Amino acid sequence: MKKNILRVVLFLLYPVSLAAVSFAKANPQAVEKWYSSSVYPAVTPLISGITAFFGFSLAEIILVTVPVLLFIYLTAKVIFFIKQKTAFKKVLKAIAAFAVNVLCGLSLLYFLFIFLWGLNYYRPKLNDIAGFNTQNITVSELLAVCENLAANLNAVRKNLSEDENGVMVLSRSKSGINTAAIAGYENLRRNYGGWIKGVPKRAKEVILSVPLSYLDIAGIYIPHTAEPNYNANVPDHTKPNTVCHEQAHQLGFAREDEANFVSFLACVNSGDDDFVYSGLMLAFIHTSNALYRADAESYGKITGLLSESVLRDIRANNEFWKKYEGKASEISNKANDSYLKSNGQAEGVKSYGQMVDLVVAYYRE
Repeated sequence: MKKNILRVVLFLLYPVSLAAVSFAKANPQAVEKWYSSSVYPAVTPLISGITAFFGFSLAEIILVTVPVLLFIYLTAKVIFFIKQKTAFKKVLKAIAAFAVNVLCGLSLLYFLFIFLWGLNYYRPKLNDIAGFNTQNITVSELLAVCENLAANLNAVRKNLSEDENGVMVLSRSKSGINTAAIAGYENLRRNYGGWIKGVPKRAKEVILSVPLSYLDIAGIYIPHTAEPNYNANVPDHTKPNTVCHEQAHQLGFAREDEANFVSFLACVNSGDDDFVYSGLMLAFIHTSNALYRADAESYGKITGLLSESVLRDIRANNEFWKKYEGKASEISNKANDSYLKSNGQAEGVKSYGQMVDLVVAYYRE
């Protein structure tokens, strides 16, 4: 009897979550006041404070071991039914009970996703929260920002280390990456204390980084364990902005375009040349792509301003991801697109390009 009551409660968490999402969509200011700026910054550090003690990604271990344990359990059950010559009705009853348990588990996971992080998708847009003016951006402004970013990329790139192929390599260790990232966020909080709530915990390298590369994933934030995770296999110049991007998610910036912009700010405020370069590169790629769509001729001029060393890094990055193109990355991108759309980002993966307005607004200031 108690088991049935628990199942009902767990199953009802799903409609409760849907109701919360429906309310959040209609009341972004309430989400900001009562959740994103109050409950979320209080609860998440409690979870991340525990999971940060682990030197590995706890979420990755769970995601790998649970399916394995489930497979072992199901295999053992099948063998047991065969050996015992269990009646067909009992087998069907066991299958139904298992299915109900799975649905209850999924309901609980979705509930935790929504209340531990997902409601952040429905807070007001960052330009409204932080007061950035993103209105009436002109092509000439976009061109000026691209020129500024290109000049800064060239200047910072001269100070960086290279491998034997002339491609940028990080001068910091794994722990050093997190030290610089957290320093960037500490500086960011001092400069923008009104809307940056707290400092993130360390990001963790994913052990299965190569499979992530095949899925076209550079980083992933897991709300249930409040862990920012990054692909250790990606080119070095993208690691800092990837780490800061996932940490931006941990701070409550759920939308991809806003997490990219916050990552850019954290990188350029870090005081570390590797991070500054990575942040500038992130902003340049997005703004120059936008410029290409608006004025292809100006885009050609902008790319001509980049030094050969910066171009080598860009080519290395393109070649890296090309190696992993295939059906897996295509399926992953479609799944990610559906996920973003289901959480209120109508443009799906295209929303990654919407940081451009924020970058231009930043340079306006």
